[in-house]
Amino acid sequence: MSAIRGFGFLGRTRECHRLDGVLAQVDNYAKSGFVLDVRNARYRGIGAKAPASGTASVADADLTEIADYDRTCFPALREAFLRAWLTSPDSFSHVARDGGEIVGYGTIRRCREGWKIGPLFANDATVAKRLFADLRSHADGELVYLDVPTSNAPAIDLAIAAGMDVVFETARMYTGGRPAFAAARVFGVTSFELG
Repeated sequence: MSAIRGFGFLGRTRECHRLDGVLAQVDNYAKSGFVLDVRNARYRGIGAKAPASGTASVADADLTEIADYDRTCFPALREAFLRAWLTSPDSFSHVARDGGEIVGYGTIRRCREGWKIGPLFANDATVAKRLFADLRSHADGELVYLDVPTSNAPAIDLAIAAGMDVVFETARMYTGGRPAFAAARVFGVTSFELG
């Protein structure tokens, strides 16, 4: 990953280049061949305790399966990254299963200010709500952030229902078109720098 003039971050796969940049620079990125795919909105709200919804804390035994699930939501295999991300200090990760099969997972981690949820990947809005509630419980009374692709209406509904407001937006742009992944499962991106 490398910064592009301090305005965005560039990720590269075999098929394309990707960046998340500030909206004011979209025209400049377009001059380099990037095409706008989706806007991402950063929502901010307050964490709140909620009754446990049946998700489980991520264990070492879950990590390979989570990496396989993650590959459906992110356009590259990132097992080593996930092993570090999901088990890092000052973070909590949860997994949701249905009949033993993973149907979603997410992480909340401490940030400079409050906590950030990401990734939040789920098969549907019902699973995403369960994961979101359990993750948000770890930050009771503290600021919580969630970065949502604006193309995912149920993800926006989730943030709004939690009393969150938009505080920042970015533009997801690609050269060579969007790589294949299940965009509808992305209720919260891992981070603007990582997708």
